Amino acid sequence: MKTLYSVLVIAAIGTLSGGDITIRDPKNILTTAQRLETSRITEAGVPSPAGDSFVKLFTSPNAHVSFEELAKTAQTSAGKAYAIIGLYEMKRDDALALLKSLPSDFRVSVMWYGVKSEWSRDEFERQVRERRFFEALMHYSSP
Repeated sequence: MKTLYSVLVIAAIGTLSGGDITIRDPKNILTTAQRLETSRITEAGVPSPAGDSFVKLFTSPNAHVSFEELAKTAQTSAGKAYAIIGLYEMKRDDALALLKSLPSDFRVSVMWYGVKSEWSRDEFERQVRERRFFEALMHYSSP
């Protein structure tokens, strides 16, 4: 009976999460993110797992610590970029220091709603300072 109950619980969790029974921590999702994504992506406005993860991290207790850790552990340009965007809202000087430490050939892929592009280091810095991408992340978010 205990085994049957366990199977039913796993099946319910799998069903609630769209069939994926792995529970993913928002910071882990951002650590390996392949591109920056706004809160909604594609022409259909599908929720972005990376965008939602950013919002969950941003609205969590001690978010600045999580973004500092992400800055150190990110495995991709997008992961580093998410860390900088989050820190810019909380610890601006730290974020600006991280921006300046990016290599001159830094590039990050972006999905801004339904439009794909790639930003250079200078363009990324401009977007961070203008806060437009941050606002697009927080708009229509579902934390």
